[in-house]
Amino acid sequence: MNLKRSTFFILFLVVTTLPSFAQLVPRHFKDTIHHVTLIKFGYMITSSLGDLNDRFGNFNAVNLSCSYKTNKNWLWGAQFDFIFGNKVKEKNMLRNIATPDGFIIGGDGLLIDPTYNMRGFLSSIHFGRILPIGYNNNSGIAVTTGLGLMQHRVLISLERNTSSYALDKELTRGYDRLSNGLLWHNSVGYTHLSNKGLMNFFGSFDFGVASTQSRRSFDYDSGETNKTSRLDGFWGIRVGFILPLYPKIPPEFYYN
Repeated sequence: MNLKRSTFFILFLVVTTLPSFAQLVPRHFKDTIHHVTLIKFGYMITSSLGDLNDRFGNFNAVNLSCSYKTNKNWLWGAQFDFIFGNKVKEKNMLRNIATPDGFIIGGDGLLIDPTYNMRGFLSSIHFGRILPIGYNNNSGIAVTTGLGLMQHRVLISLERNTSSYALDKELTRGYDRLSNGLLWHNSVGYTHLSNKGLMNFFGSFDFGVASTQSRRSFDYDSGETNKTSRLDGFWGIRVGFILPLYPKIPPEFYYN
């Protein structure tokens, strides 16, 4: 099962199983601000900014986060995004072992056309607040900011059932441009917690910037250590579903 099919399969499971996790909802939920743990599953379409845009184009992210909302609508928690994409702009890292046309000579002497993809992650802790709008005091504009780590690399792959003496799994580490560093991650969007406990969802505009640097001892193509500081940025649109875990409900509350 390839990455795209795996991603859609996971999202399908989330969508189809969330209704079975209907929670105990306080009787006067919409009129009172309640504390609750929010488990979020999201998907983000993202555009690169700054130095990141010199290496990668648009990319995607699947997200898992856990936040605690207080009875004053303050939020704090942690989140993790697995980022991936197939728009790699920097493809000259194999220039010292490739043909002028960019092919790699395989173990059988035939030419191999390598593929390039983006892989990485965003990991952060966040703090913020929900500003109620409308009739439900637990739903509204959610604003968060946080610090964490951003990491990305170029995944270099050969065709299936092929190999190359010049580029095996170990050698690719000298070409993959692995970079990471401190991330500042911000989000503004809407969080909806249903009065009946079923339709819980969110949408947001995300913006982040990270101060990163190469983490390889040296790049094989140049034979030098890359100590250049990078300023990698991104913005994206995120949507997803929420599994709210409410505290134990006293007898005066009802199950919905």
